Amino acid sequence: MSPRAAIRVHRVATRAGAAVTAARAGTQRPPDPSSSPDFTADDFPVEPGLQCDIVMKGGITSGVVYPLAVCELATTFRLRSVGGASAGAIAAAAAVAAELGRRSTLPVPTTATASTTATASTTATASTTATASTTATTATTPTTATSPTGSTAPPAPTPVQAVAASFRGPGPGADALPPGFLGLARFPALLTQTQSDGRSLLFHLFRPQPQARRLFGLLSAVLEQKTAMPAEPSRLRRLRAVIAVVAHATTKAPIRSLLGVLLGLALAVLGVIGLTLRPDTAGPVVIVALVLAVVVGLVACVVGLALALLSGVLADLGRLPSVGFGMSSGRGADDTALALTPWLYRRLQELAGRPYERPLTFGDLRPDELELKMMTTNLSRAQPMPMPWNDDVYFFEPAEFEALFGPVVVRAMVEHPPPLPSGPVAALTREVLLRHAGSKRPFPRADDLPIIVATRMSLSFPLLISAIPLYAVDNESNATVAYHEALRARRKERPDATAAGLAEAVAERPVFDVNWFSDGGLTANLPVQFFDSVLPTRPTFAIDLAPFSDDHPRSPDERDNSYLPSVNQGGGHRRTARWAPKPLSALFSFGLSLVETARTWVDQASLTMPGYRDRVVTVYQDGAEGGINLAMPPELVTALSQRGRFAAARLVDRFGPGEPGWANHRWIRYRTSTAALSDWLAAFTKGYTNQQPPFYDALLSDPDSQPCYRVSGDKLDAIRARTRGLQAEVVGWAADPADAFTANRPQQPPVLRLVPPPDGGS
Repeated sequence: MSPRAAIRVHRVATRAGAAVTAARAGTQRPPDPSSSPDFTADDFPVEPGLQCDIVMKGGITSGVVYPLAVCELATTFRLRSVGGASAGAIAAAAAVAAELGRRSTLPVPTTATASTTATASTTATASTTATASTTATTATTPTTATSPTGSTAPPAPTPVQAVAASFRGPGPGADALPPGFLGLARFPALLTQTQSDGRSLLFHLFRPQPQARRLFGLLSAVLEQKTAMPAEPSRLRRLRAVIAVVAHATTKAPIRSLLGVLLGLALAVLGVIGLTLRPDTAGPVVIVALVLAVVVGLVACVVGLALALLSGVLADLGRLPSVGFGMSSGRGADDTALALTPWLYRRLQELAGRPYERPLTFGDLRPDELELKMMTTNLSRAQPMPMPWNDDVYFFEPAEFEALFGPVVVRAMVEHPPPLPSGPVAALTREVLLRHAGSKRPFPRADDLPIIVATRMSLSFPLLISAIPLYAVDNESNATVAYHEALRARRKERPDATAAGLAEAVAERPVFDVNWFSDGGLTANLPVQFFDSVLPTRPTFAIDLAPFSDDHPRSPDERDNSYLPSVNQGGGHRRTARWAPKPLSALFSFGLSLVETARTWVDQASLTMPGYRDRVVTVYQDGAEGGINLAMPPELVTALSQRGRFAAARLVDRFGPGEPGWANHRWIRYRTSTAALSDWLAAFTKGYTNQQPPFYDALLSDPDSQPCYRVSGDKLDAIRARTRGLQAEVVGWAADPADAFTANRPQQPPVLRLVPPPDGGS
């Protein structure tokens, strides 16, 4: 680490440690949004000497860990390939946008009026420090220029001023972020800004849909009580929290609550009246009966209220399918409403230095040799799917997508459909299908897909954030089979017919099935396989998230709240989930572990492999941090952000200039790859020479003996020659010492095997 970076990290660590200590003591005030995140323009060279890839884990609000972590990496590395799932996908999108904006030279908009230019100029500052204020910043002070006629021209807008002037669409205003990592460094402070109701911007980004406001309010009440709960609450404190949540639910459903307690309340009142007005001659049996009536009535009130509230919750849950199975759609009534999708879209455009009206697409990354991947999950097909993709299987409904993404994004998608197939028959068939798709439009290919769409499709946490519907032809349905047969028949009857003519002639229609896309973290929450190669040319870092444990307890110094293996044997053991000892808590932990094991076993297996674990840094957090905690106090968000930054500093320290991490990593990958190849070649030879018909030599000698996927001619000759060459190579690899590649190889080595493609072969 350079002396300047070391001083900067020490200064931030001291400030962060003090903030966490004060926050835990309950004395920390919310941080000033204008306080500097301690990054300056000098920290981000236009062309860093090193390059890296990065993959980030999902975790809903745990994503606040990533902005400063990415900025810390960007001081030393140029980001080339970035990926993630769920909240990690948001961070990945912001990271590539900032990397694109690092070299942003947005031209001055010719349509900007004098008033907007003046506004942009007044909001720009001469400071190169990325602040959390709501004014745009710039690296230099504008100077005046003299025209050829000798008159003084207005100062030429800097790139940042040009950005501020160009963002005059719905929502954006004078608080546009500067392009690049200076803008990304302001994310934590932006997310902690207090809104009119006293809650943070982070909370308001998860705006509920009208049909789910009551359910979201109940969730918020539960989360607020959880956030306010001390580390070891007493039974009385737990009871107070339950009462507070029940009181909130009762006020939101007063009629249902009243009906629930009515019978019990009536019985209790009658008992009280009977006890008050009982005659002196009333015997003990009557008194006991009246007391019992009061007790039973009160119990009936409690049970009735519980049943009433439960029925209300079930009724609210029953409305979720009609709104995409999520309380929040990520968007309000229009793009001016404060909500996740329009807010993120605006910020991505700003970070990349792109105008608001032209959505940032995956194709925009290609000229700068940037790559972005995100994981989503097709629930309808039980299929994890990396985005973007280039097949033409899916369609979207513009009206549905406009409600999710707004008119600017949908217009760009409609205007950039996939090209028709190259073959004339395939092109004609596709044209007819497009005419029979009704209002549906084909989903764009990778280069034309707005990044905000893929990001939102990756972040669809079940029940909290709605799933995304796409449509695909059901080629197995009888109706679709009949449609294809009819189309082929009409095409034979009318070989010169146009697509319009065939579409009119075919009476049958294909069946479009809805495919629901949900959170990418359901199937690959930390897709470390993104950008992986046998022998890497640059490090692919990963940021993992994990709970504190006895082995990794919380430290008041945020530099100690993350972990990166410092020796080759480090990180080779899976984390063990320790269940709570109490019966009900243990049962809950058991069920949670069932889900987590099914969901993350592939990720966890990858994290312990040699050649993987040495580049994965783990950020620890407790139950009140990240996750579904939407109402985290500002000091907690700040602490998590700094924690992520220090975790990234560990990667810089190990893989930065002159450090041993990269050479060590490449050697481990060489050892594991060649050892796996040696094992694979041995298995290949064993199977090829197995004396069980049909023999492979016979299949290669006679094309007619090949049962399917036949190969003949010069291609078959090439296959024979190359197979003989491979066999000769295998003999060489098996010569003494036969264990040249496998002896003393790293423990827990990976294996080479045939697996389904990452997208499941859609």
